[in-house]
Amino acid sequence: MPRTRGAVTLGLTFLLAGCDAETPEGSASYECTPQVRMNGQVYDGRGYTDQRATRFARADEAECHDVGQSAPGSIFTDDPRQVAVWTFADHSPERVLGVRLDHDSFLVLIAASVPLQEAERIERALRTD
Repeated sequence: MPRTRGAVTLGLTFLLAGCDAETPEGSASYECTPQVRMNGQVYDGRGYTDQRATRFARADEAECHDVGQSAPGSIFTDDPRQVAVWTFADHSPERVLGVRLDHDSFLVLIAASVPLQEAERIERALRTD
C-alpha cells in the first residue's frame, strides 16, 4: 500500500471513529462527519461503496476537533491536508465524490448543497449491500 493511501485511510478512519475515545472528566466528546472541500464546495461523508471510480482531483480534508465543551467538530484549517478524490460513473462531481479507503472501497461524500432526498437517492445508488 503506498504511503499516501495509508495516510488517507488512517486520517479518514480517525474522522469516522471520532478523535478521542477517552476524554478527561468534565469534557465532552463528539463524533466528526468526514468532510472534504473542493472549489469552495463542502462534501459530507454519507456511506461506502465498492463501485468503480475514476481518479479526479485533489481536495482539502477537514480535521476532527471533537473534544471539549465547545468542540467545533469537523473544521478546515488554514493549511488543510490534501486528499485524492474520485468520481463515479453517472454521477456529477459537483454532487458526489469518493475518497479511497482501501483497494476496493471508497467513502462516499455528497455535496452539502444537495437536497436531502437527492442525497439519499445518490447514497442508495452507490450503496454496496
